Amino acid sequence: MDDVATATGCSHGQTYNMMYKRLGIHNVCSRWVSRQLTTQHKSQSMGFSLQHLQRYQNEGEDMLSPIVTGDESWVQHY
Repeated sequence: MDDVATATGCSHGQTYNMMYKRLGIHNVCSRWVSRQLTTQHKSQSMGFSLQHLQRYQNEGEDMLSPIVTGDESWVQHY
């Protein structure tokens, strides 16, 4: 929130209103994500979760080594 407010030159209140009211983005689990998930997105997420559980059951801890994770970055461009 601080970075967005600084980059736009707006106050924190204005930035919050833009993100919350206009864009429909909400802070869920300390991350800003859209709450507008479709049924297809929910089903797809459930399918991936079941696939991972099945792989974990079959392969054990070895299935975790090829998984790569990272943090999301906000990048401003012109």
